Amino acid sequence: MGLPGTPSHQAVLGALSAYYADDSRVLAFSLFGSLARGNWDEYSDLDLDVVLRDDALIDTRREAERLGPVLEPTGERIVLTLLRDQGSVDLVLLPLLEISLRYHALATTSPNIVESMVVLAGPLTIGEVHAAGLANRERDETSPGALLDACTRYALETDFALRRGKLWIAIELLHRIRGLLMELFARTHGGARPLHTFAALADPALQTRLGTTLPAFDMPSAQRAHQAMLDLLEQDVMAFSNGQAQLTAGHLEVLRAVRKRVPAGAYDDKGEV
Repeated sequence: MGLPGTPSHQAVLGALSAYYADDSRVLAFSLFGSLARGNWDEYSDLDLDVVLRDDALIDTRREAERLGPVLEPTGERIVLTLLRDQGSVDLVLLPLLEISLRYHALATTSPNIVESMVVLAGPLTIGEVHAAGLANRERDETSPGALLDACTRYALETDFALRRGKLWIAIELLHRIRGLLMELFARTHGGARPLHTFAALADPALQTRLGTTLPAFDMPSAQRAHQAMLDLLEQDVMAFSNGQAQLTAGHLEVLRAVRKRVPAGAYDDKGEV
């Protein structure tokens, strides 16, 4: 089976697959995301997962430096190395291709990537990597319920910020709730990246409703966005969670109390009630 993507994607994937196929530390070199699913375009980045032997030690920055000569024959050049966390790095290549790499042991395979994963090199089968990822799903600390807890807390804190006239804080809190809802959507719809999964898979009507929570930079707009967010939380959690989560009685009690004390249009331009 041929490699997916544009000629540039294919060249980079081919070079990295050959490189890691000969690496004794590597048990599986895999592709996931849009290129693995087949819904890529010329702007798609390469989402790559590298399963290492348990006794393998890796310095992520040094590993990224080692990939420079590997990629030179493809015509791509690493110009930015962005360390995300231990074992994860993003590479920006010229002419304008992005790569995300995660190095880890089999036991820490992410459950959020295995549905689209394709193993390109290494002795492990896709079934073995898939099983390791699914085994972590139950151990995932950020459960749907925990995400809804955070959404409810931020909805309350947005109310406090608006009452204090703290516009930037209110806007930031609304942004955090949107991020949590997209994370909830991704976790319950088999996606690895919340924003990309929501944009690709969410019903257009649901995307429009989430869009109503985007405020302009003024208090009345932020207030309207907050009201729209309360509506969304009360009415659309089942859609965001694929029917796998719902607000508790406690969540609803908090949201309704916030709504009761914040009538629409309650704030003026200075944030005063």
